[in-house]
Amino acid sequence: MNGASIRWRILGISVLCSLALTSRADLLDFNSPPVTTQDPHGARQPYVEDGFRFQVGSGSGTGASIIRFNPLSAPGALPNDGTPYFGATYFAIPHMDRMDGGFFSISQIDLSCYSVYAQTSSLTVQGNMADGSFVTTTFGLPGWDGLFHRYNFSSQWTNLQSVDFVSGPVAWDNIVVSPVPEPPTFLLTGAGVLTLYAFRKRRRT
Repeated sequence: MNGASIRWRILGISVLCSLALTSRADLLDFNSPPVTTQDPHGARQPYVEDGFRFQVGSGSGTGASIIRFNPLSAPGALPNDGTPYFGATYFAIPHMDRMDGGFFSISQIDLSCYSVYAQTSSLTVQGNMADGSFVTTTFGLPGWDGLFHRYNFSSQWTNLQSVDFVSGPVAWDNIVVSPVPEPPTFLLTGAGVLTLYAFRKRRRT
């Protein structure tokens, strides 16, 4: 096997490794740290999990907040899937992004009404891109039944800089996201491997 063939094989392996990183998915389940009854998060108190940040976004009303609940100790008027989840109060526009400013994809979310007393028939979600463009979708909720229902995003929901939940009141849990490496990552990975190979070959000769 000649040197050029080996270099191309190494580059191919490095690109496949980068693609594997791209396809990694994280489940944001809001279970950590432990919560007792409720844990409010306003504009200055974001909740962070696996590098993703949730807070009250711009355009929210005065006093709006997002609250992390433990359904095991919360009133029966709240939804219950057996694990902690978030709820957005009236006039709150929850905002989601990555702490490092990186891009991400979103593929799945569990939704419910905020409570038996604060219901909504739909939730509009807006995904914001770095170039100022955006993608939106509206999920229809079945009304109050105390349960969470699973919704899927289309393949358009990638390379996002942030996501806004622009209607409520709503509760959400179990968001499936995938960090998207910057495009130069592929080139840097391949170039680094080839440089190391060339250096070792030069030392042997």
